[in-house]
Amino acid sequence: MVRQLVINEAEAKIVRGIWRRFVELQSTTELARELNSQGVTTKAWTTQDGVFRPGRPITKQNLYKMLRNPLYIGVIRHKGKDHPGEHPAIINAGLWGEVQAVLAEDALLRASQTMTRHNDEAILRGLLFAPDGDRMLPTATRKKSGKRYRYYLPYSDKKFGRGTNPFGIVPAGQIEALVLEQVKAALQAPEMIQAVWDEVRKLDATVSEPVVVLAMRNLSVVWNEMFPEERCRLVRLLIARVQLRDEGIDIEWHPAGWSALMAELAPNSIGAELRENEQSEVSAQAHVSRANVKRSGRSQMEEMA
Repeated sequence: MVRQLVINEAEAKIVRGIWRRFVELQSTTELARELNSQGVTTKAWTTQDGVFRPGRPITKQNLYKMLRNPLYIGVIRHKGKDHPGEHPAIINAGLWGEVQAVLAEDALLRASQTMTRHNDEAILRGLLFAPDGDRMLPTATRKKSGKRYRYYLPYSDKKFGRGTNPFGIVPAGQIEALVLEQVKAALQAPEMIQAVWDEVRKLDATVSEPVVVLAMRNLSVVWNEMFPEERCRLVRLLIARVQLRDEGIDIEWHPAGWSALMAELAPNSIGAELRENEQSEVSAQAHVSRANVKRSGRSQMEEMA
């Protein structure tokens, strides 16, 4: 028995409307947002076992799959090849061509934006969350002037269209700077320094508290001199989650993060290098002080003579 596709005219009308609207908007993001605001969902169906599967909110991925599917012009695609189907077309060839032209142009733009996005530092990738718990994703846009702007975008906005999450986008530079200031402040906080020192002493009882204080303080000082990869590594070492609030942020530290920071004091590490530099500075200052004392002593002797 050969199974044939049967057109549901009510659903076919919705499909045609989606295709025409996409040509007008030329944006799957805007179209997904519009359809969800109208309550349009994916197809609801019932399994052979009698289980009802309700429709779900339409995503950009749903739209891409639909708009690229030749099934709607009476064609069956099998193993990458198109074959004439036995069912009538829902979409005419002209509308199909218009949609494919828009998709081809948009694909080039998306590819370009994706390549530039991966070059961003995005130190809060995977760590930043909106007030309602929605994950914030790094993204970027380029204006006609050529200037690039980086943002963190709610995941629901990316999936269902801009504006889905009322919290909106967050400028990347501002939120990253705010988090880094919190990290710098924590590096100098007495309770954090004490916790790190306690852990360091478990492995090396010869390390003194001033050494730990110095290393943590200088880690914040040299932050801007680090490679982006190193900054990202330290942020992920210390931070488990950055929760955005309507006013301000809350940082959830990794329970073992500060303990792991003691590795920065190990040989050939940043902390060790800073410690050596500081010891050199202290020695140099001591040398200058001794020299001043000697000069002062000679001056007094000359005056007495």
